[in-house]
Formats: sequence, C-alpha cells, structure tokens
Amino acid sequence: MCLGNACWWGRTIEIYRWLDLPHWERAAGRLEALGREAAVQLGRAYRDGGRYDAAMVLYGQLLGEVPHDRRVQEGLLLAARGTGDCTQLSQVWQQVRAYLDGETDIELHSMYERLMSELRGAAAISGR
Repeated sequence: MCLGNACWWGRTIEIYRWLDLPHWERAAGRLEALGREAAVQLGRAYRDGGRYDAAMVLYGQLLGEVPHDRRVQEGLLLAARGTGDCTQLSQVWQQVRAYLDGETDIELHSMYERLMSELRGAAAISGR
C-alpha cells in the first residue's frame, strides 16, 4: 500500500509520468502529421482512380482539420473538377474560401478559374 509517494517496498512507480516527457509530445505530433499525409495520399488515390466523390469527402474532412494545407485545397478542387459538374466545383470553391475566411491567394484562385473554364469547355463540346 502506498501513501503519497512512499510505498512499503521503498519505490514509487509513476506509470503515466512518461506521457509528460517532451519526446512523446513530439512523437504524437509526428504521428498526427503522418496520419494526415496518409489521408492526403488516399485522397489522391481515390481521385486518380476516378472515385471523385470519395476523394471529395476525404479532402473535405481534411480541410476542416488543416484548412491551410495547399495539397488539401488543390485536391478538393481537382476532385470536384473530376465530377464534371460546374455546380459541384463552385460549391467546393465556396467551401475552401469559407475555411480560409475568404483569403485565398492568386494561385489558388487562378486554379479554380482554370478548372471551371475546362469544365465549361467540356460541357460545351459534349452539348453539341
């Protein structure tokens, strides 16, 4: 039986003390980043495999976690473009902008405009 930090066998075992050590905190951060990296790669695999809806769901979740990650922003836009639906792309763009408080950079905006132009062009060609 232990009273405070004193035990009858003369030794204290602090089972959870290792959780407070800095290397575990760094390891937890690295593990979280590794999980996000795996999710980004899975999103890309979905996108490359033509599973645009699954990619959009995954990238949408990641956008909520790391809204400033460029790979997530671009992946979501590319997945929306893959659906072939201008409305879907527009909604995704609004979602990205909302997570960034409307503060998108010129490169991301240019990408959106290019993707929208490609979709409109494809729609015009298929409509003929």
